[in-house]
Amino acid sequence: MEHESFENTEVAQTMNAYFTNIKVDREEHPNIDAVYMKAVQIMTGRGGWPLNVVTLPDGRPVWGGTYFRKEEWINAEKLHKGILSISAVESKKNEFEFNQDALKPLIEKWKKSFDLDFGGMARAPKFMMPNNYQFLLRYSFQNKDAELLDFVNLTLTKMAYGGLFDTIDGGFSRFSVDLKWHVPHFEKNAL
Repeated sequence: MEHESFENTEVAQTMNAYFTNIKVDREEHPNIDAVYMKAVQIMTGRGGWPLNVVTLPDGRPVWGGTYFRKEEWINAEKLHKGILSISAVESKKNEFEFNQDALKPLIEKWKKSFDLDFGGMARAPKFMMPNNYQFLLRYSFQNKDAELLDFVNLTLTKMAYGGLFDTIDGGFSRFSVDLKWHVPHFEKNAL
């Protein structure tokens, strides 16, 4: 799809003219992927990747699917007009007051899946998930949770000294296929 659709100039012009395109890494943001995958499954009766979803400005999905050929993107003007006709729906702004205490049970549940020997989650493959560890680092500092801080330090150390870092060309592989962060997957993230 990347080659057939997204690299096509006509498709790119159509997408850029009528949509705000956002690419989400499903391994990095499984919560976002789960919401939109469920929406596409409800809409179409099936799911898969690549996953393409059209949403309203507030993120509510209105249309989606998996693989779309070049012609399907070029005909997007009809979809755009349809979306504009329904975007007049007012969204109610909910006043939400964040409570730090609500995180405690979630963190305790999360801790049960930690690999205390090699860091990361206690399963393979192991994804680096930098946003998760940045959150855990901040949370551990703010809540003076030495155990959590030690876990984040262990994870980052094991990742750095494992086989994910490319010592010749720089950068890290996207994930490790083993529990010890030693066997990198062939895809690599840039620094």
